[in-house]
Amino acid sequence: MQPGYTGFTAMDLNLEQKSRLDAAFDRAGLSPSDREFWLGRLPTIPSDMQNRIIGMLETFPEEIAWLRDIQLRKESALASRDRGAWHAIVTEERDHLSTLVGRSQ
Repeated sequence: MQPGYTGFTAMDLNLEQKSRLDAAFDRAGLSPSDREFWLGRLPTIPSDMQNRIIGMLETFPEEIAWLRDIQLRKESALASRDRGAWHAIVTEERDHLSTLVGRSQ
């Protein structure tokens, strides 16, 4: 395995994804800094995950601030190697997403 290999390839957002994001951002009334946050992170993840996140933002635009908070907290826990914080954040995320999915059905 090559040094730095992560097992996936990051993908730039395509025009359709950017259009979907812009619509979700507009519905949520996102600030330029919030838009920049997502546009800066989404291209760093695999395409299938990009589409899942875009779908979440489209379906639950009112949750975009919460999703950003969770992402920032996960990044902080990873940077500090705090396994306890990571576990708590992922558990909170899982529980909240389960509630959202139940609400949307």
